[in-house]
Amino acid sequence: MRTKLWTFVLAVAILGFVMGGISLSLRPASTSAVALLVWTTHLHFLVKFIGQDTFLDLGAPGPSQGDEFIFHDLVFTPDGRT
Repeated sequence: MRTKLWTFVLAVAILGFVMGGISLSLRPASTSAVALLVWTTHLHFLVKFIGQDTFLDLGAPGPSQGDEFIFHDLVFTPDGRT
């Protein structure tokens, strides 16, 4: 029983390495293996800068954890919705 289990595990491991090698050899050189598994969505917005942005120094003096940067802008979709 134990010999059959180890034979099965070894066969699955070899199949995984072979299939992984085939899929990596078929992909274009400019993409990564992870990128093949991820779908991307592009969102397009138009930004109208309407005011002066504000920086709040809330932590230790100077840039530190807890500081905030507040944007005063309007964001629109390409069809003009806010």
